[in-house]
Amino acid sequence: MKIIKVLAFNRPLVLRHCLASLNEAYYLGQQWDLDIFIDGPRDEETDRALVEASLVMARSFEWRHGSKRVVARPANLGILGQWLNCYDGEAEYALIVEEDVELTPLFPLILQRLLPKLQPYHY
Repeated sequence: MKIIKVLAFNRPLVLRHCLASLNEAYYLGQQWDLDIFIDGPRDEETDRALVEASLVMARSFEWRHGSKRVVARPANLGILGQWLNCYDGEAEYALIVEEDVELTPLFPLILQRLLPKLQPYHY
């Protein structure tokens, strides 16, 4: 199984661009699952509405290349906490990106060529 993990917080429009770039990539008929992690608000007063907007956007996003899961963090973990808590070894390969990343549509082809070279370093 191949999976993409998107780490997001309170920028729904930035997240939408990231997810759109992932949806437009050339997966060559392969299934890639998608997990979207929305971090909890740091401050209820200033962050709650934007975090909720990010959740709404993530939940309504139509992923065309496999299953999709949206994880709403109840508390703010921060970016380091998001990175440390998003992957539990459940997939053969995981690509982890933050919400402000837009990938080239060719990234699956690049990974397909790169991954065999990384096999000696696979745990």
